[in-house]
Amino acid sequence: MMRALAGSIVVVVVVALIGACGGKKQEAGPGTGTGAATAAGTGTGAATAAGTGTGTGTGTETAAGGDERCAAPCRFLADTPIADVGAAYEKACGKPWVELADSDCDALDHMRNCIYAHHGYTFKKAKYQEAFGKEPWYKARGDFKESDLSRVASQNVRALKDEAATCRGEEPSPIPATFTASKVSKADLALVVGWFTRKAAGDPPLPKKLEADGNPATEADIKGWLAQKQLFTLEAWTPIEYEDGKRTGHRKITAATGAPSPDCYSEDEDCEGFEWITFEIDEKNQIIGLSVGAAACPLVYVEGEDGALTYEGEILRDLVRAGREATQHLRLDAAGACHGEVRVQLVEAKDEITYLDDVALVVDGVAIAPRACANGATPAYCANDGRYLTLHRGDSLPLVFDVPAGAACATPELRADGYYVPLAPTYTQR
Repeated sequence: MMRALAGSIVVVVVVALIGACGGKKQEAGPGTGTGAATAAGTGTGAATAAGTGTGTGTGTETAAGGDERCAAPCRFLADTPIADVGAAYEKACGKPWVELADSDCDALDHMRNCIYAHHGYTFKKAKYQEAFGKEPWYKARGDFKESDLSRVASQNVRALKDEAATCRGEEPSPIPATFTASKVSKADLALVVGWFTRKAAGDPPLPKKLEADGNPATEADIKGWLAQKQLFTLEAWTPIEYEDGKRTGHRKITAATGAPSPDCYSEDEDCEGFEWITFEIDEKNQIIGLSVGAAACPLVYVEGEDGALTYEGEILRDLVRAGREATQHLRLDAAGACHGEVRVQLVEAKDEITYLDDVALVVDGVAIAPRACANGATPAYCANDGRYLTLHRGDSLPLVFDVPAGAACATPELRADGYYVPLAPTYTQR
């Protein structure tokens, strides 16, 4: 399986630029280690390239050079491309990388989660808490965020996820007959669906004008993006809209193929990621330009009494550009009974600008404005009035909400209205 992965690495190079927009406390994926010797494991006393899916390393199985990752080979994938990991492991540890069996789907999941564990992701699922909690190198971080992953790590996560889906025989859903979120004419919808039909058949027509994440791209680049089976597929709920509202003549149509199912809310559902395709169409109804892209959304943290931040999820998910401005809610589990006050931080960690129009804490069905909005103060985010607070990459917005005494506060939620605009990526590791 690793040989197959290495052979497909060209396909996933540009997809590494996608920033996940994972929804509510997403795990890196389902599955557990297998207990058999596989490259997905976390290391045993034998310290083979396989390790075991649920075993623990002792921290002593290092190569002569002292690389502690030899006890948990999957950690090499945190900074080494899949195509190069075998050579890197053998050089550091003095033994060959053990390839996965073609049918070892759970091991692929475990390997992907190992990348997250290496970066300190706090797992919510018991199987991963057990698998990595015993590892001496695993240090859970309350402030983990998706942008902590380097381009290489993100690339490997995407590749492993795609391989696991292929391993389980998961295929994209067939193109639906109707689209509940389409806002284009029947003729233009047929044009877009026709393109996706050819893509599904392995023959997507590509015009000369190609872009990826706002930058000029080659045909090979675009084919790399489109080759990912679980990305860029049409669902019944896929928003298909005119860009800038122009419906005739020279126009653009965007299909937000990464928009999750309307009922995609629970921790166990795969709600992460957001990608889209924009078609440029001329007066003769010919596709003359194609642009693919992906983005993230603002991260939400709850601050504990000790100042530690707990990651809760994202807000304004998939609301790309002003035309999709809307109000969203995010449950805040870390707020607990939320007596006295609730402290929240919004963090813009990606290459985008967030336009926040309104934010509030909803307790027992009642919206509570941030403390900064009291006493006649009027920050832009105090009311849904078309005035926006902008957050750029690296910006954070601390918010304090005063909860009335006696409030039950069973399921506190953060409510926000706004949207975000993705920018061209910097192509640097984070």
